[in-house]
Amino acid sequence: MVRAAFDRHAVVALGRAEGTGNETEFRLIARLLGDRRLRGRINDVVIECGNSRYQPLLDRYVFGGTVSRRQVQVVWRKTTQIFGCEADRTTQMLVDFVRRLNDKKKQPRLRLLAADPPIEWAAIHSRAQFDSFLSRRDESAANVIETQVLRKQRRALVIIGGAHLTRRPSVGSGTTITMLLERKQPDATYVVYDVEDWSPFSKDIRALVASWKSPAIVPVAGTALGRQGGETITAGDTMLKVGSKWLSVKNEYPGNTLAQLFDAVLYLGPAQRLRTVELKEPTDQPYARELQRIRSLAMGSAPEASVKRP
Repeated sequence: MVRAAFDRHAVVALGRAEGTGNETEFRLIARLLGDRRLRGRINDVVIECGNSRYQPLLDRYVFGGTVSRRQVQVVWRKTTQIFGCEADRTTQMLVDFVRRLNDKKKQPRLRLLAADPPIEWAAIHSRAQFDSFLSRRDESAANVIETQVLRKQRRALVIIGGAHLTRRPSVGSGTTITMLLERKQPDATYVVYDVEDWSPFSKDIRALVASWKSPAIVPVAGTALGRQGGETITAGDTMLKVGSKWLSVKNEYPGNTLAQLFDAVLYLGPAQRLRTVELKEPTDQPYARELQRIRSLAMGSAPEASVKRP
């Protein structure tokens, strides 16, 4: 399925499994990248948990340069995603896996591309400053893909949360990565969205999904699954802020079918069989202290520093 998608598209975007199942998904990604039949089709891998400010450092590491593991971890530890990426072991596993792949002779080398905005934590002293980077996540990722992949006529596997990849925006959100890319190249992207056991499908659709041999990537165009509405991929705890109030949202994509939102679904398997990766809170100093400072600013629970300007 993925090989066929790369025959027709420069970018195959794989929605990340958030939380449950992320180690299971890593094993799938590792299998894809290690498949010799795909190595000639994939040039780059775009990661969500990666600060694009540190792209040169990431390049040196994955291409076998003299960069230590301790030095390269700044790539995923200092991003706009301060409640997950800093402790995301699957990103660390992927970075190390690509370095090992690139160390093998007679194989095309893979480049890892960091998609997060180029935030510099040391220069952040207010919530407004932090938000100015956070709000540009999709724009940053689309720019990385356009300049480093599409313009160079390369092909990339993109690994980013599915909400950033749909062809229509969710309620209350802006333009997605896929929408930005397809404004210039309508057929550039093939989108695979992760579905899980909590998805409120009908009984018949649940039985269909349960019958698949997992992990499975299944096209949705012209299928009963593709005709399902946006409510089937809306989590039960989804909230939208309207004015000063938070309201529960039953359908993040009203008026849209799944086939209008993406090309295929990724089903990793029953929840009880998925392997999770525990997110361990960093405790090493001075990083842990700086992380708490940035979190406090981002949440508006810390006084903003007065910055002297020349």
